[in-house]
Amino acid sequence: LFRSVASQYDSFGLLGTCDHSDEHKYLHEVFAAKTRWVVNQLADYAAVLSPTCWDHVQSLGPRFASEYAVRDQDPFTKGFSQRTMLYEVLDKFVRGSQANFPKYVDDCEGTACGRFCMSKEPYCTPHPPL
Repeated sequence: LFRSVASQYDSFGLLGTCDHSDEHKYLHEVFAAKTRWVVNQLADYAAVLSPTCWDHVQSLGPRFASEYAVRDQDPFTKGFSQRTMLYEVLDKFVRGSQANFPKYVDDCEGTACGRFCMSKEPYCTPHPPL
């Protein structure tokens, strides 16, 4: 068993390219498509959360429990945060599961397009040089 969190618009993987130029838009979409492809190839003993949010290393902050990947298009389903997914995986593992762990992979297109993504703006605001 292993747990993977792979943001399709990982701010570190995209080198912080926040602007909406055609070049960066293309880079973002290619990165997202390749991330989706990779996580969908992982074996059944891999638990996967792959939101379409603009973030990186969210397990260290409040987004661990508040940023969600959507499982389906049901407007009443909030989705799964890293915290809820971790609880589900640990529960299945404790109950003896060795495979068929959840894979929650958003499939919308556009940076931070996920229904429950938090704003990317705090990460995209230019800061003065030190």
